[in-house]
Amino acid sequence: MHNFRLLVGCAAPADQDTVEEHVREVVMLFMRAYRPDA
Repeated sequence: MHNFRLLVGCAAPADQDTVEEHVREVVMLFMRAYRPDA
């Protein structure tokens, strides 16, 4: 939803620290989801 608000100009872009934290969280989400079962 935030991306849509950015697209139509209703929200300011996130600061660099927030963007990096979001990317790390998304990467970890996918790594947990697709890791082989131990």
